Amino acid sequence: MIYILNFFLSSWLVKVSYLVNKKILKKLIIIFALLIPCILAGVRKEIIGTDLQVYVKPMFQLVMNSKNFQEFLNGTWINNNTGGIWFTTDVEIGFSLLLYLITKIFRNFQVLLFLFQVIIVSLIYKGLRAFKNQDLYLNMLTYYFLCYVITFNIIRQCLAIAIIFYALKFLLKRKYRYYILLNILALFFHKSAIIGLVILLLYSISDNNRIKLFFLKIRIKNKIKIIILISILALILFQLEFITNILQSLGLEKYKSYLKGEYSFLPKQFLLRIPFVWLIFIEYKKNKESRIHLFALLLNIIDLFLSQLGSVTPNSWRIAQYFSIYNIIFYPMVCNSGKYKILKKLFLISYLIFYFSYTILILGNHEVYPYLFYWE
Repeated sequence: MIYILNFFLSSWLVKVSYLVNKKILKKLIIIFALLIPCILAGVRKEIIGTDLQVYVKPMFQLVMNSKNFQEFLNGTWINNNTGGIWFTTDVEIGFSLLLYLITKIFRNFQVLLFLFQVIIVSLIYKGLRAFKNQDLYLNMLTYYFLCYVITFNIIRQCLAIAIIFYALKFLLKRKYRYYILLNILALFFHKSAIIGLVILLLYSISDNNRIKLFFLKIRIKNKIKIIILISILALILFQLEFITNILQSLGLEKYKSYLKGEYSFLPKQFLLRIPFVWLIFIEYKKNKESRIHLFALLLNIIDLFLSQLGSVTPNSWRIAQYFSIYNIIFYPMVCNSGKYKILKKLFLISYLIFYFSYTILILGNHEVYPYLFYWE
């Protein structure tokens, strides 16, 4: 299986780099390790990944046939999935500009896919480096199994998610201005990146025992914070129409499409997430004063709830990706804590293989399996 072989090879090389003392050689091994998934993304056939045919390939062809950027922005194409007409201006300007520049310089679709992946993987790796005392090879392995093939599909959103994930390094240093600037940059790649502000709020809540309310600073226990969060999430799930009306009244109509529909319980999504939600909860109980453990628990509670949005519309599950991406930090973190580290790591690897096999190989999510090279 080409995906799994690439995942383990790349992660193994990251681990090998730990054993090398020479900085130049260490960097070369890391670069080679990260290039492996990028090359795999670059040499895939254009039908591998749902959104390639929806907007990436049509936009590439528009650039190839356009004399300048303005002509490209005035372009239109037909969505092969829905039959509807898309305008270049429907796509965020940051993504359009990046695609335009890469295409004009290299004039090759495979290079375009390769460089998109280079940007995403580099930002993810750099973001992981901000966390000390982590097994980077295990973090990368977790990323590959949980998130990698999603980048074959929702490329715009994955670029936005990668930027926000990288920005976490500034949250850890309490450099909130830099985080907000990167969040604004992410909005130029996908409108849903506004969710990055929710992550900022959650981290701020995790990082402070007191919450400022007008001129008062109120001390709120972590248990109350968790209860309030669960209550808000329940309100969102069971009062979707009310929430969409609020969005409309705030002038945020473009986000209504993510919540427009009826909710129904998805037991499989719940069961897939609950093992590590439970492990993270246990670690939080042992480290109640740790802002990272509280942050991990809050994000996983949100991910658990938002995974149910897949029952609302086909695109609603995308919201959860902004929260679940951090599990590439938190899952290995709980496996590196306390007793039975080796057993927990083996459990994580087994879980990752099962998760990938079920969601990608069996369910066929994101239309990335079976893998095909572009020359086939």
